[in-house]
Amino acid sequence: MRPAVPIAFACAQLFCVVACGRDKSLSTLDAATGLADLGGLATDVSTGDLSAGDLSAGDLVPDPGCPAIPTTRPAGTPSWSSIADLRNAQGWYTTPFAAYVTENVLYYQNSNGGWPKNIDMSYRPGIDASASPRNDKSMIDNDATTTQIRYLAFVLGSWPDCPRYAEGFGRGMRFLFDAQYPTNGGWPQVYPIEPTGYSRHITYNDNAMVHVLQIMRDIAYGEPLFKFVDVATIAKATLALGKGVDCVLKTQIVVDGTKTGWCAQHDAVTLLPANARAYELVSQSGKEGAQVMAFLMTLDLDRPDMPRKGIIDAVEAAVLFHDQVKILGTRYVQGTGDAGAEDSWIESDPAAAPIWARFYELQPPFRPFFCDRDGIKKYTLAEIGVERRGGYAWYGRDPAAPLGVTYPGWVVKWSVGRNVLGNPSAQDAGTADAGVADGPSP
Repeated sequence: MRPAVPIAFACAQLFCVVACGRDKSLSTLDAATGLADLGGLATDVSTGDLSAGDLSAGDLVPDPGCPAIPTTRPAGTPSWSSIADLRNAQGWYTTPFAAYVTENVLYYQNSNGGWPKNIDMSYRPGIDASASPRNDKSMIDNDATTTQIRYLAFVLGSWPDCPRYAEGFGRGMRFLFDAQYPTNGGWPQVYPIEPTGYSRHITYNDNAMVHVLQIMRDIAYGEPLFKFVDVATIAKATLALGKGVDCVLKTQIVVDGTKTGWCAQHDAVTLLPANARAYELVSQSGKEGAQVMAFLMTLDLDRPDMPRKGIIDAVEAAVLFHDQVKILGTRYVQGTGDAGAEDSWIESDPAAAPIWARFYELQPPFRPFFCDRDGIKKYTLAEIGVERRGGYAWYGRDPAAPLGVTYPGWVVKWSVGRNVLGNPSAQDAGTADAGVADGPSP
């Protein structure tokens, strides 16, 4: 066991943050895709509870192998949003900043091992006036739980003998294992599963399930961040990864016998595309589908537990589909409209880089569509009210890097034998919508 770090040394680390710099914490497997690996956090190790920030004198004595716990928020503690990027150098995790934030991460961990979303975990209830109350809804939406798990992995890189850190990480992993559907291998947005609503669907939306699969993959493949993980957890992660990949392959949308892309969420029973919010109807997703495609290209096709042919078939089909529906000659603009509110619109621009719609119809010709909060499908962005036009990303470039960078390298790396895109032409394979606006829509 390592001795507790002397308080004087820990406090001196406050000055390290300026010099430590920031380095990317993307998995090496995802570096080419631009997909960030994010994770989730925990609470009091024995009960999943911690009284609202009350720290007795005994609480301040560090356990063997753990850092001293600051009694107040260290001046200059970063926001959770910046910490959750997981780009701090490893040395940052030895500082009082990290010690303070880690206690908060453990505080917010629920009794089932997962974390809620949208909480700034750099603040502690009972100490910081702006701290959020506890929330017992555990989920993988909005990077919850997966961010905290990866954060704790970094913490354990600096404090490998701290038992409560290890326990928080372990309970987080158990939450992910428990939340995986035993029947299909996917993950719902919220666990325990809610009896009604779209949170029960297999959720690709906002990279939720991809982030879980990235953790399982990195543990199974022995990524350095998870070098401390025990053999039993590695075996469970390997099994969960295999079941999850099988789910990804089975949920790929098939149209007239041809595989295409994915929806943002799929029904947990039928595996078919499913609705979410009123303006998120069943669709071929130009965003989440690209993220799933990119993840598949990070898998080790030489491993006996990976279905090489199935993955190659899925990737090739997804590449062809996303290339087919790319939109050329159009620029998507997000900004302030004529009325002074946040808005978005499209403009003709022959020099614009390709873009993709967020939603395409399931059937050819895979027409882009849009919805307002009334759930009525429209075919021009201008028909959508300003609140949704300005408050949602209707177009993006998520498929660009997987198609233009990752896929050609993947073909060579795994000796696939062909590039299904050949020499892509500049011909426009899709249209932004029925008409091109020339400025802010009324």
